Amino acid sequence: MEHTADEIKRLQACINDLISVLALPAIWGGREPSQIVSTLLDVLLGMLRLDFAYARLSDAIGGGAPIEMVRLAQGRNLTVQPQEIGHALNPWLTGDPRTSPLVMPNLLGEGTVSIAPLRLGLQNEVGVLVAGSKRADFPTEIEMLLLRVAANQAGIGLQEARLLSEQRLAAEWLERRVVERTRRHAAVNEELRKEIIERKRVEEELRRSEAYLAEGQRLTHTGSWAWNIATKETVYWSHEQFRIFGFDPEKGSPSHQTVFPRIHPEDQRWVSQTLEVAIREKRDFELEHRIVLPDGTMKHSHAVGHPVLNESGDLVEFIGTNMDVTERKRVEDSLREQASLLNLTHDSVFVRDMNDVITYWNRGAEELYGWTREEAVGKVSHQLTQTIFSAPLEEINAELLRTGRWEGELVHTKRDGTQEVVASRWSLQRDEQGLPAAILETNNDITERKRAEAELRESEKRYRHIFQTAGVSIWEEDFAQVKAAIDNLKAQGVGDFSQYLAAHPEFIQQAISMVKIIDVNDATVKLFAAQSKDELLVSLHKIFLPEAEEVFAGELIAIAEGRTNFESETILQTLKGDKLTVLFTITFPRQPAKLNSVLVSIMDITERKRADEALHKTQAELAHVTRVATLGELTASIAHEVNQPLAALVTNGGACLRWLAAEPPNLDEARNAARRVIRDGNRANEVITRIRSLMWKTDTEKTRLDINEVIEEVILLTRNETIRRGVTVRMELAADLVSRCITILEKSYEESEDATTEQQFALANCSLGRIRLAGGDYGAAVEAFETALSLLSMDDDMSRTKTLRAHAQFGLGLANFKLGELENALGMFESALRELPSEMVHLKGHVTILLSQALWALGSHEARQTARGQLLEW
Repeated sequence: MEHTADEIKRLQACINDLISVLALPAIWGGREPSQIVSTLLDVLLGMLRLDFAYARLSDAIGGGAPIEMVRLAQGRNLTVQPQEIGHALNPWLTGDPRTSPLVMPNLLGEGTVSIAPLRLGLQNEVGVLVAGSKRADFPTEIEMLLLRVAANQAGIGLQEARLLSEQRLAAEWLERRVVERTRRHAAVNEELRKEIIERKRVEEELRRSEAYLAEGQRLTHTGSWAWNIATKETVYWSHEQFRIFGFDPEKGSPSHQTVFPRIHPEDQRWVSQTLEVAIREKRDFELEHRIVLPDGTMKHSHAVGHPVLNESGDLVEFIGTNMDVTERKRVEDSLREQASLLNLTHDSVFVRDMNDVITYWNRGAEELYGWTREEAVGKVSHQLTQTIFSAPLEEINAELLRTGRWEGELVHTKRDGTQEVVASRWSLQRDEQGLPAAILETNNDITERKRAEAELRESEKRYRHIFQTAGVSIWEEDFAQVKAAIDNLKAQGVGDFSQYLAAHPEFIQQAISMVKIIDVNDATVKLFAAQSKDELLVSLHKIFLPEAEEVFAGELIAIAEGRTNFESETILQTLKGDKLTVLFTITFPRQPAKLNSVLVSIMDITERKRADEALHKTQAELAHVTRVATLGELTASIAHEVNQPLAALVTNGGACLRWLAAEPPNLDEARNAARRVIRDGNRANEVITRIRSLMWKTDTEKTRLDINEVIEEVILLTRNETIRRGVTVRMELAADLVSRCITILEKSYEESEDATTEQQFALANCSLGRIRLAGGDYGAAVEAFETALSLLSMDDDMSRTKTLRAHAQFGLGLANFKLGELENALGMFESALRELPSEMVHLKGHVTILLSQALWALGSHEARQTARGQLLEW
């Protein structure tokens, strides 16, 4: 009974092992041969308790090279290579199969080992399998059965793997063939592939990509078609092709006779001729034509066709595309219409497509770059002008696509090879679907402006250097708020600012606070004992004393009256509290400037004032001594001067009484006599007052003096002495003398028209103009200088005439400057500079300074830059 139970267990174990072996093909499905063998060896090694298991696969199964593989019992390490074991097994594996058991030396240890070799495949075409064990009873019948079943299963699995491998190779070969044929097809249809999505010859790929192709055609408004030449029938139309021509896809592809009438009548002949030539010459064709739908809608189509030839070279069919370019044509026409208007402008304007190919070139572009429209259209714009970009082109295009516009500076090369800097503006044009269609580019030549800006920066740099290093204290101040406050008071009706400031002294303090100090130079920092200019940029209050507020009030009045300059002396204080006597000059821009940049120059005259005071004191003492010394010499004349009005008083008083005593009284004569009494009394008082002043030791009072009046009084004072000594005095004052000379010269010139007399006449008028200018009669001075200039011909290039003309122009400019006529003054100063000879350096320098002052007074930025330039050149 026990024997039966053991047999049953062995039988069950055998059945289980057999089932396991039979289940191996399920594991091997889709595996490589090496994986199948590896799994087989591992299963047999564990199932049959083998010491080793060896397998060798033939070249056909191994994919070109034999595969040898060994598995050892657990705990053993492989000390020899599988190839060495295979080589040792070769005697038992070649020739006819040997009967078991087979014994061979143990290559992996001591002793011998029993082996069971089995063939894989019917004719040993798959390989061999060897199982080895040190057990003496190996292999048993059951083990041999399991080995044969396993070998058969492995042979079948390996054959299936070989077949699958061959199928994969065939599939790969077929795929390569498909790819190669697709590549050749793409090469033949290179132009066609630009318009449509790549068509695959493999049907499966075509079906899978059909949806993408249809969507791409819809987005690009491109339809595809195929036309049989022999039958004149439509072979294929895409959905977009139906939409473009207005046919219903449900009704199938329309015939050639149905499609052709929808081509615009004016284009039908052109289309027919193009197709006939393409068919006859078996070549590609490309054309644009119009399509008229039944409802009257007109479209523009761009058609491309490619011939398909058979192996004999006969034309079989045409395949091609139709692109709906209606919107593009509309945009191009619109741009062309708009751009045609731009021929009226001098700006450079051109239109280019999204490939930068120029499609429009206006007259301004022709004038700027030198290429005609015919030469430029069709060229790539950036290549034609050799554009140098201010930023990478990719970034510029990205901004253009994102915002629809771009602005910047570019460097272009003209046809003559010269380079220019342009201010460029790009505008992106889109179609109805929002897709980019074209770019409108406008360019302005700013080469001269850039050069001027560079010169301006250099001039500003030089000006700043002069400003900082000048030995005179210079302040740049902002009077804009002060100007606005004064204009506000004018709007409120304030007319007399002297009276207003006297009644409202608080406005002066407010105005001082309104002044903003923009900058000061290094001389200012040193003069006012500051550590840095920042200490002085705070407020004018830091340097103002009460004495300066009165002078500042004068500045406010000058601003209110529209004067262009103001000059005065005052007392200021340093940051350390030391007092300074200064002379400051302000030049205001011409109205209606905002006064946001006013230059104030301050000159320290403290030491000069002290010297002047000391000199003045010494002169006063000397004058007193002189007056006392001369008093004795003048006693007789003084007595005469006093007696004369006293005698006249007595005479006129008696005459007044006689006129009153007459019957009837003559009141008019009496009044005249009384007036003469008053006049002579005042004269006597003036004589006495002057004598007392002469005797007093007082400070000399400075006042305006009429030199002609002094001369007349001196002559009158010394008349008695001159008469006594028999001296005749004849008085000829300058203005009168010159006027008489002018009268004589004018009469002589009218009679003779002599050139020398003409020059003398002009010289006399110049002299009179200078006299009037010195006397403050600027209007009369203008008249005299203008008369002189009218006598001096501009065509006369003689040195004397040019010099005289320059003097007259300088005098006329100075008179106009004093009158506030700045434009006229500028013209005269500029003319004088041109006329003056180069050797008259001093006079040219004086004219240059006055010209710069007039320019600065104009107040504009350009005028001030010119003023700086004049000074820098001088």
